[in-house]
Amino acid sequence: MFPLSKRLPSENNKIYSYRAIKEGILSLQLQPGQALSVVDLAKALKVSTTPIKEAMGRLQLEHLVEVIPQVGTYVSKIKPVVRREIEKQKN
Repeated sequence: MFPLSKRLPSENNKIYSYRAIKEGILSLQLQPGQALSVVDLAKALKVSTTPIKEAMGRLQLEHLVEVIPQVGTYVSKIKPVVRREIEKQKN
């Protein structure tokens, strides 16, 4: 999958899942266009699928993932909004 962030003591499953997946996307460890499996992410992060699904919804609102009903969830292609987010993370 991708190198996982350490869970912070104050994080619940929902916050940890969101942060870890977002960091994977912004660091390009999860490549643009890459399919994301809720089940695989849940196993990798050692959480249930519910926090992963909630994180995906939030990441979709941020244009970092694309959810295609009955097809799958994918890391978004690099768009100007994503590029700005990546640049913010570097600084």
